[in-house]
Amino acid sequence: MNLLKHEPQPLPLLSISEDAEDYRNKLALAARSVVVVTDPASNLQARNVAVEIRSHLKAIEAERVRLSKPLLAGQRLLNRLSEDHNAPLVDALARLERLGADYLLTEQRRVEREKTEQDAALLKLMKERYDLEAGAAQAASECTTEAELDQALEIEARAREAALAMQSAVAAPLPEMDKTRGQSLRQVMCYEIMDIEALRQAKPDCVKLVPSPAMIQELCVPELPTPGILCWWEPRLTYSTR
Repeated sequence: MNLLKHEPQPLPLLSISEDAEDYRNKLALAARSVVVVTDPASNLQARNVAVEIRSHLKAIEAERVRLSKPLLAGQRLLNRLSEDHNAPLVDALARLERLGADYLLTEQRRVEREKTEQDAALLKLMKERYDLEAGAAQAASECTTEAELDQALEIEARAREAALAMQSAVAAPLPEMDKTRGQSLRQVMCYEIMDIEALRQAKPDCVKLVPSPAMIQELCVPELPTPGILCWWEPRLTYSTR
């Protein structure tokens, strides 16, 4: 199935133009020719090469941005189209999964209830069997008349029936959940951050601390030491194209 009526054409093999390659190599050689800066002439030479390099870098960045705009716009459009196309299905899938989960939870409770009832019935049959067997043994040992013997035999017969009933209960299949093919119910942990600092102290791996270079440059100075960071000044020369 195709998502788009007209699929975008793949990009051709991209490569740097010969003019750009030649000009870059020219600038690299010019920069390599400046070995040391020891006098006004070499300082001016370094300045001129640096200005040309900076101008070239700015031009290349501007060209990259220009060429990237339609690609990024196309990517954003494709993402928006696919998200809009999938939105009703995503909502429908979530609703069906909620309904199915509710049904399986109901089935789970039913199975647990029936298993508890089955276990209770089995325990009751076991108690009846053992009581009848004990009663039959006692009646057989104490019988002295024909009537007492008949009563003991009757109790023994009832004990055999109770034993058969208990065996049938043991062999009965356990209750099972009604599930369709492919359904699986599992526990998924959800969370809500209540105190991120407390979480960081208790579980440091759960909180990602990333320094902000922009805020460090704005708020920190070497003259006013800040805990956790060391700041210092360094001379740094820049060449402007003006």
